[in-house]
Amino acid sequence: FSWDVMTWTNPLTLLRHRGADRPYEGNAIKTNKHRLWSFIPMSLFEQFHRMANIYFVGLAFLNFVTVVNVLQPEVALIPICVILALTAVKDGCEDFRRYQTDQHKQMCFGERRWKDVRVGDFVRVLSNQIMHTSDPNGVCHIETANLDGEINLRQRKVVPGFSALVRALPITKYMERPDKRRTGFGIDSLLLRGCTVRNTDDAAGIEVYTRHETKSMLNNSGPSTVKSSVINECKCLFLTGHAIWLETFTSMPSYIVPDSNGNYTPSVLVGFYMFFTMIILLQVMIPVSLYVSIELVKMGQIFFITQGVELYDEELDSRVQCRALNITEDLGQIQYVFSDKTGTLTENKMVFRHCSIIGTEYCHEENGAVGKLISVLIIII
Repeated sequence: FSWDVMTWTNPLTLLRHRGADRPYEGNAIKTNKHRLWSFIPMSLFEQFHRMANIYFVGLAFLNFVTVVNVLQPEVALIPICVILALTAVKDGCEDFRRYQTDQHKQMCFGERRWKDVRVGDFVRVLSNQIMHTSDPNGVCHIETANLDGEINLRQRKVVPGFSALVRALPITKYMERPDKRRTGFGIDSLLLRGCTVRNTDDAAGIEVYTRHETKSMLNNSGPSTVKSSVINECKCLFLTGHAIWLETFTSMPSYIVPDSNGNYTPSVLVGFYMFFTMIILLQVMIPVSLYVSIELVKMGQIFFITQGVELYDEELDSRVQCRALNITEDLGQIQYVFSDKTGTLTENKMVFRHCSIIGTEYCHEENGAVGKLISVLIIII
């Protein structure tokens, strides 16, 4: 299908899809999970995926049942409400930080703001920024490390004959529909969002996809809710504690007490009431303050991580950024680190030399001899 030039405002072009009733949206993107109007229900929905929150809310509502209540219903609601409120505040701060990051990136000024770029706009990008090129042959080099981890420079060139067509505006351009593949039409002439221009003083191009139609955003499923290993271990401990308690509860003798009229309640019904009453009384086995303490400890960890002097980069004048507030404690649980080799080879040849599997070292008879000798010398020293 085609894109038709609707208006031409020097030096920018605003395009509309043929047959469309509205112009394209701006280039602003949103990576935050919540909107202001939906924050509270979505936050509660995510929090009730945690088994402990369902457990404590169930205990609070059990106190509204007269035959099994132990505490005042209003008092029983206070602890779980405090937990939900503190967690919502933490999630709100994290989501607001994502919003601020989006605004900072989208408020980069050139001829116009990034978020105001429209499909069909001519965009000029300087070297070492994120794309007519200054090269007389219409060639520029890009780095796609932000997309696929590849640090080798890739060559991109102007579509043949396009430089002459630019002087003959208005023009019509043909392109495929937005999709996730990075190898779409004219890949040799396409600069993807997130690439960095190298070895080129400046480059100018036409914006063909914006906002969430770019390939980087189509492949971005958005931030997900991640649970730490500490929470999962707490679940196992809670279930174990309940199993032990149920085992002791079955061995206790039952006592049947008549009501004020001298009538005896059926033993089955008494056992049913007593079961839920004891659950409320023994809720101290799973302290509600534990989850509040865990959230406070996580906030403290984040503060010390971001303020760490050893993690400060003087050249860039920047500190480490904690992007996932829910799994900071998992940094201390890392046991294995897997890494692949990226970049260029000194020689276009890869040779197996040495590997270690579960503490057992394996060396190639010829290529690993030097590495094995060095290991022996280190042990002797």
